[in-house]
Amino acid sequence: MHKPIYWFYRVIVFENYLINPDALLSALPPTKREKVIGKEEQFKECLIKDIDRWRKHGALWSVINPLWEKLRRLGFNKDLLTPEIATDDTKIKAMLQTWYNLLNAENIFNDFQEKLEHIKTKPLEEQLALHIHGKRFYQQVVDPCLNTLIGQQESKERFFNLFKELSRNRDSIRDLDFIWERMGLNPENA
Repeated sequence: MHKPIYWFYRVIVFENYLINPDALLSALPPTKREKVIGKEEQFKECLIKDIDRWRKHGALWSVINPLWEKLRRLGFNKDLLTPEIATDDTKIKAMLQTWYNLLNAENIFNDFQEKLEHIKTKPLEEQLALHIHGKRFYQQVVDPCLNTLIGQQESKERFFNLFKELSRNRDSIRDLDFIWERMGLNPENA
């Protein structure tokens, strides 16, 4: 039987399920959710007040990260560091020029600007799911906001509890059903 090696989700990383204010609110355990009732706007504002910075980070992330793989496909650095090339100045210069062309700062910045403009045209929900790096956003924005609004809790414990609550509210993110099962987080035993 073939077992999948990779699974694809409709988000960048798991944490993206917990950075959307509406999804996050539904992931809060009932006792914590009660603390937010009547403060939904404050809750949402705390999470998205610095969204422009996170859009830019997401655009940079999506433009810069692929450069490493592109460089490797162009032979960085193994092709240049062979003894056979060490005596061929023409090949050395050609290889360096290829890498230089890929890493053209103006082209990269233009790609970043285009990606950022593309992200800005998307609804906030899609930006949070597909264009904001959820792991960093969760750590630097969501967790501190939750500490302020609903009380202090150890970050890893809160993260696990939020996913446990999401497993109970399966209708919110159906694409994770197989993950819940593999993690033993079925609603019956969660």
